[in-house]
Amino acid sequence: DGQWQVVDWKTQLRASADPIQLAIYRAAWAQLAGITEDEIVGIFVYVHRGEITVFDDLPAARDLLAPL
Repeated sequence: DGQWQVVDWKTQLRASADPIQLAIYRAAWAQLAGITEDEIVGIFVYVHRGEITVFDDLPAARDLLAPL
């Protein structure tokens, strides 16, 4: 469908990864590829659990850099 996927393969047993990690990867790939962040979804694949979690609502880079 023309969307990119940033996939992070997780090998731990618990499904406890932080989606902010995917948002950072997504922002980096968007900049490198010269595309918008909206064209990229983030995916965690939990290998040992056989689970896939897709994130299409990750925060934008500008929101990650906003002061807390």
